[in-house]
Amino acid sequence: MKILKAIAITAFSISFSLLVSLSTQAQEAPSEPTAPSEPTAPSEPTAPSEPTAPPTAPISNNWKDYSNIEAGFMQGCLGKQALLPAQKRVKQSFCQCAFTAYKTRYTPQTFMQINSLVVKIGQDGTSLLGLMMQPEVEACFTETGYRP
Repeated sequence: MKILKAIAITAFSISFSLLVSLSTQAQEAPSEPTAPSEPTAPSEPTAPSEPTAPPTAPISNNWKDYSNIEAGFMQGCLGKQALLPAQKRVKQSFCQCAFTAYKTRYTPQTFMQINSLVVKIGQDGTSLLGLMMQPEVEACFTETGYRP
């Protein structure tokens, strides 16, 4: 359960930084060049318009565009527990297997939404995530011999 909680917390922070990054990239993207405009007569002053949300970049469904999610998942899954090299390799294989299975099942956006909700829900969210990931955990246990 500690692994799932670490994964959820790590994924939330990654999701937040990813969204901030996408928003920043969209704001920094060069705009289309415009043709010079004809001079116009000065217009009447207008009332300030309502603020608009900054444009955002299109969200990709390609996991290759979200390598930071995999890094965060692996970091959360591996944790900070001191392990012997052989134990670390087995656990790392399990974590990689779980992430591969998870990303096969979900798009990056669904993955981020699930993890965001898990963090909002708290301990019950971690339990829910454990239940949702049970097929992946069992398959990866069979493949690697590691059980979290």
